[in-house]
Amino acid sequence: MTLSFERLEQMRHQQEKQRAVPVERALGGEAVSCLGGVFHRRFQELEGHLSHGPFPLGRAQLRPLSHWLPDLEGSRMLYLDTETTGLAGGSGTYAFLVGLAYFEGSRLRVEQLIMRSHCEEKAMLGYLIERLEQSDGLVTFNGKSFDIPLLQTRLIMNRLRFDLEELPHLDLLPVARRLWSGALENCKLETLETHILGLPRQGDVPGWMVPQIFFRYLQTGCARGLAQVAEHNRRDILTMVGLVAGLWGYVDEPHDWSQRFQQRPELLHLEDLALAQQLFRGRRFEEARQLLERCFAYWQDQSPIPALRQSGALLARLRRRLGDVRAAQEIWSSLAERFPQDPELLEQVAKQQEHIHKNWVSALDWVERALRIKPLAPTRIKRLKYRRERLQKRLSS
Repeated sequence: MTLSFERLEQMRHQQEKQRAVPVERALGGEAVSCLGGVFHRRFQELEGHLSHGPFPLGRAQLRPLSHWLPDLEGSRMLYLDTETTGLAGGSGTYAFLVGLAYFEGSRLRVEQLIMRSHCEEKAMLGYLIERLEQSDGLVTFNGKSFDIPLLQTRLIMNRLRFDLEELPHLDLLPVARRLWSGALENCKLETLETHILGLPRQGDVPGWMVPQIFFRYLQTGCARGLAQVAEHNRRDILTMVGLVAGLWGYVDEPHDWSQRFQQRPELLHLEDLALAQQLFRGRRFEEARQLLERCFAYWQDQSPIPALRQSGALLARLRRRLGDVRAAQEIWSSLAERFPQDPELLEQVAKQQEHIHKNWVSALDWVERALRIKPLAPTRIKRLKYRRERLQKRLSS
């Protein structure tokens, strides 16, 4: 007798139910009551001197992250990461696990809120609101685009009033892209954990499997898979804390950041370039100049790459701002020779030759070189032609 596929699946599910490991045994933790319902909570406390990466976790609370989050008025940050039933969002997507971390004194407390069925969602969200009300701001990774809109939708669906948009919010993904997009193949959290914190993951649950694992748990009641998802979530939370601990020193002590992360030389200098750009935006010009000089000296011996152009152009601007006009001229000329098809560099050299050296013949030559580059923006063509006419008049007079 041949059994149908549906019958085989039913038998397999029945066997899994008989061998099911409940959440309490698979994950540890306890049941928590809130708003007349219950949910499961798993928690862990870590001493501040412990680390997840190069820095002690406690360093993440030493001072408010005002450089990255200007409107932050307190230091009680709540780290948040969700595991969901899908990536599309919308009213049909649930956050079945909400990972939280916050400091109590010198200790980091990690809590994971888990709904064991859909009817436990309201109790879990009610407890989440209590934690949010005790915090001064949020730290997430891609939370502004995904976690926070999803949780706001779930709060509305459960008729719970709390505006997540009111809290100051540091999303680490844009920060990571600003600092490391040039150095790493991508800025996923696992990539940052591996290359920035030096902690490669082994045997981690792929993100695309997380919804399947939860649905399998609902069918069988076996929480073995949920334990793997909870560990994945815990690592994500600790990675965020580890990155914040590093970002604190990244700006305050920029010159020994590369000493902490022993990576390939080109990666270290790409980090230096990103940090210099950040310091420049913060008007910390002298510190930015020191980093840029190190970058520019390194890449001058390499084949021309965008990093050489970026570091050199910013260094020339800083040199001129700091009053060292001659050094700025030398950098612009060096870059123009290395990147002869870059009209901005050629135009900068033409400006120097005209206004500083008063060498109108050389300035006109650089303008003509720039005009031969194709394509050029109409505004640049207009500007270059105007400069050419002015130089020709000076030479003919």
